[in-house]
Amino acid sequence: MSTTKLRRFPSKFYLSSILIFLFFLDAFTLWFVARTDYKNTLDRTRISLEKAAISLEERVRRTIISAEATLDGRAIRIQEKGIRSIILSKQEWERFRTAADGLSDAGSLWLLDHEARLLSDSTSYPSPQIDFSGREYFIAHRDLGTRFYIGPVVKGRITGKYSFTISRRLESKDGRFLGIIVAAIDTDDFANFMRNVELDEESTVIVFRTDGALILRQPMSDEFLGKDFKHLKLFNIPFDKEPSGSYEARATGGIKRFIAYRKIDRLPLVVAATTPLDPIVKGWRERLKVYSLIALVFFFVLLGFSWLVRRTTTREEREKTEELSVINRSLQNEINERKRAEGALLRSMERLDIISETANQLLFSTEPRKMVETLCRRVMEHLDCEVFLNFLVDEEMKCLRLNAYAGIEEEIANSIHFLEYGETVCGCAARDACRIVAENISASSDIQTGLIRSLGITAYFCHPLLVQEQVIGTLSFGTRSRSTFAEDELSLMKIVADQVATAMDRIRLLRLEKERADELELQIARRTVQLKQQAELLNVAQDAIILTDIDGKIIFWSTGAENTYGFSQEESIGSNIYDLLQTESQVPIRDIINTVKHEGRWEGELIHTCKEGRKATIHSKWILRQNEVDGIMEIMEVNRDITSRKQVEEAVKEERERLYSVLETLPAYVVLLTRDYRIPFANRIFRELFGDPEDRQCFHHLFGRTGPCEGCETYKTLKTIEPQRWLWTGPDGHIYDIHDFPFTDADGSTLILEMGIDITDRKRAEEEVRLANAYNRSLIEASLDPLVTISADGRIMDVNEATEKVTGCARLQLIGTDFSDYFTSPERAKAGYEQVFKEGLVRDYELEIRHSSGHVTPVLYNATLYRDETRKVLGVFAAARDISALRNAEQALRESEERYRIAIESASDGIALVVHDLHVFVNRRFAEIFGYEGPSEIVGKPLSITVHPDDLNRVLEINKTRQEGKSAPARYEFKGLKKDGTLRIIEVSAVRTTYLGESASLSYLRDITEYKNLEDQLRHSQKMEAIGTLAGGIAHDFNNILAAIIGFAEMIEEDLPQGRPKLEHVQRVIRAASRGRELVQQILAFSRKTEHARKPVSVASLARETVQLLRASIPTTIDILLDIAAVSDTILATPVEVQQVFMNLITNAALSMNEKGGMVHVSITDVNIEPDSPILNPDMGSGEYLRVVVSDTGSGMTPDVMERIFDPFFTTREVGQGSGMGLAVVYGIVKSLHGKIEAESEPGVGSTFSIFFPKAEAGLSAEETASEQAPGNSERVLFIDDEKFLVEWGQAQLERIGYEVTALDNSVVAFEIFLSDPSGFDLVITDQTMPGMTGLDLAREIYKIRPDMPVILCTGHSDVVTTDIMKEAGIKEFLMKPLTKKELLDAIQRVLHKEEYSRKDPEVHGTTGV
Repeated sequence: MSTTKLRRFPSKFYLSSILIFLFFLDAFTLWFVARTDYKNTLDRTRISLEKAAISLEERVRRTIISAEATLDGRAIRIQEKGIRSIILSKQEWERFRTAADGLSDAGSLWLLDHEARLLSDSTSYPSPQIDFSGREYFIAHRDLGTRFYIGPVVKGRITGKYSFTISRRLESKDGRFLGIIVAAIDTDDFANFMRNVELDEESTVIVFRTDGALILRQPMSDEFLGKDFKHLKLFNIPFDKEPSGSYEARATGGIKRFIAYRKIDRLPLVVAATTPLDPIVKGWRERLKVYSLIALVFFFVLLGFSWLVRRTTTREEREKTEELSVINRSLQNEINERKRAEGALLRSMERLDIISETANQLLFSTEPRKMVETLCRRVMEHLDCEVFLNFLVDEEMKCLRLNAYAGIEEEIANSIHFLEYGETVCGCAARDACRIVAENISASSDIQTGLIRSLGITAYFCHPLLVQEQVIGTLSFGTRSRSTFAEDELSLMKIVADQVATAMDRIRLLRLEKERADELELQIARRTVQLKQQAELLNVAQDAIILTDIDGKIIFWSTGAENTYGFSQEESIGSNIYDLLQTESQVPIRDIINTVKHEGRWEGELIHTCKEGRKATIHSKWILRQNEVDGIMEIMEVNRDITSRKQVEEAVKEERERLYSVLETLPAYVVLLTRDYRIPFANRIFRELFGDPEDRQCFHHLFGRTGPCEGCETYKTLKTIEPQRWLWTGPDGHIYDIHDFPFTDADGSTLILEMGIDITDRKRAEEEVRLANAYNRSLIEASLDPLVTISADGRIMDVNEATEKVTGCARLQLIGTDFSDYFTSPERAKAGYEQVFKEGLVRDYELEIRHSSGHVTPVLYNATLYRDETRKVLGVFAAARDISALRNAEQALRESEERYRIAIESASDGIALVVHDLHVFVNRRFAEIFGYEGPSEIVGKPLSITVHPDDLNRVLEINKTRQEGKSAPARYEFKGLKKDGTLRIIEVSAVRTTYLGESASLSYLRDITEYKNLEDQLRHSQKMEAIGTLAGGIAHDFNNILAAIIGFAEMIEEDLPQGRPKLEHVQRVIRAASRGRELVQQILAFSRKTEHARKPVSVASLARETVQLLRASIPTTIDILLDIAAVSDTILATPVEVQQVFMNLITNAALSMNEKGGMVHVSITDVNIEPDSPILNPDMGSGEYLRVVVSDTGSGMTPDVMERIFDPFFTTREVGQGSGMGLAVVYGIVKSLHGKIEAESEPGVGSTFSIFFPKAEAGLSAEETASEQAPGNSERVLFIDDEKFLVEWGQAQLERIGYEVTALDNSVVAFEIFLSDPSGFDLVITDQTMPGMTGLDLAREIYKIRPDMPVILCTGHSDVVTTDIMKEAGIKEFLMKPLTKKELLDAIQRVLHKEEYSRKDPEVHGTTGV
């Protein structure tokens, strides 16, 4: 028994141990399989989400790039034509809608002006009136200056659709904000796009702005509108370091989600794709149940098997030990098989990891070589390979190029850097587009494996990289440790090769898209520059260049058009050209437009009416062109004013008709001949002699020939282009003296005018005399100069009369004498005629003939041999030319040149001679004008040293046009540039001349800078005078209105008991109206329409009021600090004067800090100035002063500016930003108050102005005391005002306090009532400005009847009434409206109850005195 137990215990122990081991093995296998399956599930989800994010990123990028290009195109057109031009016509709106249709996604365009008003909407015409001032994108463009802005998703109020906006800021050329143009992108297209992406229904794709604003979501609902997502984990990621990735997070409601994101390059956007984790792991949980069930079944099988073994282990155990051993071996085999399966599973999981890692790297890598090297080294490690090679197709070389490699030496790599198609295994794989697996290479003799065999490779795999069935390269792996590859290894290498091909194609597409985007941006920039250059070129042209749409609305109006017609661009653009110019044409305008539409161009003459009413004849060329921005057809007109030319043509035509009439009456024949021998004109004599040629050719008409006559003398004229005279025997046998004159006709063709005089009779007579008078004829032909014949021995044979005159000797005295005796140099004279006998002639031989009186005449001799009919030399024939006049002319020319030089050098204007663009001569005054020491600094230099770059091209063009002989302005102005860079305005008068044979411009220049400044000052003074006149008119009407408001409000205030709420409202009305009264007072003061008597005023109170008034107009970046430390701040002045001082100084300080901001510090302190203080000036006295200091932290001023800051009209600001009168006014006010102003400034630090005001005398206060108002005592008052509501107020107010009132609104009627009962009134109160009779006229008429009658004169404003006029008229009180009850009653009390009233000077009361 014991032996049996000892044998069974080990069996049970071993069996239990095996069971426990198998249980743990089963549990570990379950955990490993479940974990691997979970990781692979998440990897598949991540890859799917990243693909969705990439797809959405590309779609969003294309949409935004397209929208930005569309907005840029529209912005360029809007900024050139003006933002308001977009709403002028429906045609312009059609262009706007066409641009909206060009957006890559369904959307619309809006145009907003600078106040956020909707000007144009591509979805409707006309556009609805909507205010967008509260929209986020408008605020960003207006306040922050953002160029492009992507707005959050919004929901349409009408359509109910979701959309987001892309907007662009619009600016003027000087940077001023004009408005914005907005593209609204409908998100429905994105929704349709994302439905095609492989995502489940519970997945979500989102586009955020990097500040957390939602741009796009699919699916979308109202709960996400306006929500801020900045708190999400996504926005804690540093996108510059991690532009893409994935993570897990819990969403709202505790749902765990998986998120993949990508930051869009160069845009403030991030794309995210997300899906809940529960649906993802749900399938994994189901599979986990299956894995657990399999493990459990296996466990129970083991338990059952164990139970069965234990039950059957009995007495027969020994007999069945062998059987148990067999079972154990079977179990061991099963365990080994399981381990092999687990190993295979581990290798499969590792491959999946490699594929997942490969996909992740390939999705985000942008460097092909680095990507392939990293990936293939990872694959090599897994496959136990030692070599990999990656070749790419080189399109230029038409071969394969080595991109990446590992496992071979660099020298070998260099040798195979390029492979031909079909060369080695890789070349064959690329050529045939199929994979090649070479195994057992060491035993192979294939020539294609020779290269890899030489590298010791025993197995080699090469797969072509295919993209859309096109080979872009190869990827291959090789091993030296084995001769074959497993099938799963080949499958892995194929997957890796396909992924590499896809990634390289993605990188190629990304690069292409980036290049296209860059090219689009470059094209837009080039087009912008091109449009600006075209506009500048069109403006340079002298012709009128006009661009219109098909309906004739003017789009562009060049400078030439302004000069031709007189209408400016502002008057022209947007108008209809046919209405503006009152176009007249022989052809209907509609037919011309149709011709342009069909043929693309038209040319002809039109009649246009210029601005001054002048009718101009225009040669017009119309060209149809297409706008390159929006494709709209436009018409370009190039118009040239030919009125003068037409007038000249008409004059020529009339002159030609008169000439033809003259030619018809000549006693000689006259014909016109063309180059082709035709006779287009023949006069009456020719037609009578030879018949009418009827434009036939001359040789055919006269001689019946078929070709020109040989040696025709007439047509020799065309060769020489010189007049010709010859004799011609006509077909009638007569001899004609022919005169041929070549000339150019109006069309440029050369014609011959031929005149033939019948000299047959004369020629016959001349022929009879010719032989007898040949010698005499020769002398006659030379009779203008001294003429002599000399014999061989030097004796004079004969002379003419001119010789007698020049020698002072008679002909008979001269003949036979020695020729050389009559010259100052006989030897030279003798040598001259001897030279003739020797050489046959002499030319321009200079001698001096001595007259018998001693006078010497310089001459030039021309001599030749004289022969008889047998050619025998008879002597010398010599002719002398008197050159005395020539020498006198040369001397006169030298003297003239000297006078001319002196005149030029002493001229008050600058004079310059310019050839091409160089100064070849300038006078001293010219050098002085431009700041040079002398002409030598300028001569030889180009025009650019004296002409400002702004006007250089214009001046060069004018000079070029003039020197070419074309029409150019004879007088013009330009900006001159002095040597020190100072700008001057120069007036030029120029003419065309020649210099050394070249065309040149002679210019007279005058510096008119000061004259221009005086013109500007005059215009400014006139403008200020106009403003003053306008202010006076406004003040009169406004004061009348305020008078009624204040008057009736005071009556209501009196009627309401204390404590009533309405009483406070009425008091507010009175205070508001009083404030309006003060504003009118300030307007009149600033326009110099009133002057106040100075009274004690509080400087501190006025400073506070002025600062409060200015805060609304000064940027918030500028602080104003008011520091009042004075104990007494009362001075004698008017409130307006003090306010002007503060307003001008604080405004100037704020303007100097507009760009960067800063602080204005205003302080008011007491100061005692001693008699010996350096502060005092002649207008000041010692004593107590109030010191006001205004300092700023602005840009400061230079010393040269400081010297002129108080000069009138001096300003350093741009034109239109200041009059230059502010500090001059301040200086004048302070001086008139017997004070002093000082200024200190340092560039870059700031400026400080210190003002010293003398304080008011002790006892004077700025406060006014109220006076007691006595009630009326039934005095009778005549009250007149042309405003009915003031009449009602005056009557009611005076009757309330006990006066009997007769109130009228007509001064003429009032005077008639007064005339009817002059003693029936105790007082007259009258308005000044009334129709029919003014208040002054009424007062004068009343005083004629009752000199003692008190009269109070009232007015809202008047330039007529002065103190002297009132005194002359006898008026003692003058009140300015609006009046309060207190002011009116005080005046009544003064005039009714003051003693000696009639002798006192008039007093002025009210808000504004005269």
